[in-house]
Amino acid sequence: MSLLRADEGGYIIDCAFTHTFNPRYDVLVAAVKDATNTGIREAGIDVRLGDVGGAIQEVMESYEVELDGKTYQVSRAGAATGAAHL
Repeated sequence: MSLLRADEGGYIIDCAFTHTFNPRYDVLVAAVKDATNTGIREAGIDVRLGDVGGAIQEVMESYEVELDGKTYQVSRAGAATGAAHL
């Protein structure tokens, strides 16, 4: 196993964590952390979820990861509201 992702969702809270056992995936973890922090920073009163999601997407897509000699653009997976999952 090179990558572990755990996700626990509920009615009151939602939390997840990702841990990599292989440094080649560190860029992916950094992209998710940066995107999450961007979403938190952009959130606020009267802010549209689509705007927050757009900011998250922009951050995610600014990252690239090289795997086995091929470069991939990192992209978010999830709803248009900005869920960023690996």
